[in-house]
Amino acid sequence: MRRRNRQPTTLRRLGLLFVFILTATCMIGGLYGGWTDRIVFEGSAKIACWKPKIEIKKTLDGTFTDPWTGETLSEPNRDYIAVAASFPSLFELTIYVRNSGSITLYDVVVEDTIENNVAPVELEPSKGYVEVYSYSAGHKPWDGVHFGFNEVTWFIGELEPGEMVYLRMVIATLQNPAGKYEPTSGDDGDSQWVLINRGAAVTGLCFYGMLQTQTEGISIQVEDDGVEGNGIARIVTPLPYETPWAEASIG
Repeated sequence: MRRRNRQPTTLRRLGLLFVFILTATCMIGGLYGGWTDRIVFEGSAKIACWKPKIEIKKTLDGTFTDPWTGETLSEPNRDYIAVAASFPSLFELTIYVRNSGSITLYDVVVEDTIENNVAPVELEPSKGYVEVYSYSAGHKPWDGVHFGFNEVTWFIGELEPGEMVYLRMVIATLQNPAGKYEPTSGDDGDSQWVLINRGAAVTGLCFYGMLQTQTEGISIQVEDDGVEGNGIARIVTPLPYETPWAEASIG
């Protein structure tokens, strides 16, 4: 009888186990590759937005003068708002600047021109400092009493986000060539518009560039108060008066 050669049972089992593991690994790898083709990630993310923005406006209030006696008032006269030709009448002009953006602004400067009917007699900035260049017609030196222009430059400097500053100016009416304080034509049975100041322009710098904007100018209307020869003109424009915010931004 011839004897057959048989492989050991243990070796066969090991071989089958190896083939099974190899096959399973290939199948899982194939399936995993398919899974990666079908996975979708959904969601949202917030990204910080650095937006520089600056705003400026002006207000005018008054008068702070008794139109009959010339006495300076601590509160504006609401009962009879008028100006007189015999003595200067006082108003309060205020410029507001606000950093309404999200980053710090540098080298912020405001420039404005006070017209020749009135002149600033008191300056109070909440921040920075102010320089005034005064001149008469033809840019001749101004004598401080008669008609003259005043260019006001307010150097604010740095403004943090949300910070608001102001420049308060007390302004007084000036004498015309006839020696009367303006405005006077409102006492002749007519009315007139008096330009107080031009638009205040603000500029500021930031990492993204320069911001620049300008307010409207301010004018008031006066008319004869009905009493001939008393040198008093009633102010028609409602006071206090406020310009809209002018704004500039980047991005």
